[in-house]
Amino acid sequence: MRDRWFTLEVNTLSYYKNNKSGGAPLGFISLSQVVSFTPRRDAEEGTFEVKMENEGDKEGRIYTLRARSKQEMEDWINTMNESRAFYERGGLPLSGISSSESVVRQVQQKEREIEALSRSLQLTRNLLEKEKNRSVMILEVERAEANKMRESHKQTATELTEAKAQLTEKEKQLVALKGIVVNYLYTSSSLFRFST
Repeated sequence: MRDRWFTLEVNTLSYYKNNKSGGAPLGFISLSQVVSFTPRRDAEEGTFEVKMENEGDKEGRIYTLRARSKQEMEDWINTMNESRAFYERGGLPLSGISSSESVVRQVQQKEREIEALSRSLQLTRNLLEKEKNRSVMILEVERAEANKMRESHKQTATELTEAKAQLTEKEKQLVALKGIVVNYLYTSSSLFRFST
């Protein structure tokens, strides 16, 4: 099997030596002369046959083609069938029920997927918002606690300063009282000397 590069234009499948070949194609397959596109089960995946109409007494030619994958093969077959049907109707849009139902189902499936992704995104946003709010509340509580502790430390420092001041005052009073007591004792002992 030789590699060839295919293009589909106006109901004609043209093939070239490779995708860089310029100029005239090596050959053409007119889709209006195609009888069937048949996937081959006995060959490599993605292989299919293109059976042409009989030419008088001569049986129609069969082209064996292979796409890179089964999906690509199905895409080619579907596209060629749609192109052939479009051409046969004189270029009128496809109105096949099965084709339009398939498209509608695919669109509906995509809409459901988008809706599910949208709901998932909204849930994620809601969770992030709740987490952000919770973090803000925790931060505010921590700030309030820190402020309370700061106020408590300020009050304790103020109380300590006041207590020191009171202690200093009491020490001064004690020193003064001590002086009075010593003076009194000294004066008393002098009195006792005179009376003796």
